Amino acid sequence: MSEKSTDYREYRLSLKERLVFGLLFLVASAVAFWLLFGIVWVGLPAGLALLPLFWKKLSESLCRRRHRILEEEFCTYMQLTAAALASFVRATGRPPILSERSFANGIVRLPPHARLTAFSMVPV
Repeated sequence: MSEKSTDYREYRLSLKERLVFGLLFLVASAVAFWLLFGIVWVGLPAGLALLPLFWKKLSESLCRRRHRILEEEFCTYMQLTAAALASFVRATGRPPILSERSFANGIVRLPPHARLTAFSMVPV
């Protein structure tokens, strides 16, 4: 069973999101035309014509939001990892050292697309 990976570069609106946001956009365009021109029925075709553009902008906005949340979670994870390493050093008085044996014995596993450098794991 293979897991489906999430692509954080694009956001695909589900059918439910398309229907809900599309209906709200149509109502908003009808209300805007009613307030500006006093004609409700012109707003519906105009809203329908602009609906694909609205969906595109909405998906881009949601994609940026999801990416920002992912970055915040990553920063939090890195801070927690640094705090854990600092507390280990304070408690034991020595830094954690990963030897070649820990990689060979499978204690530490690297993803297949990464390599270990002096500072971090860098994608190849």
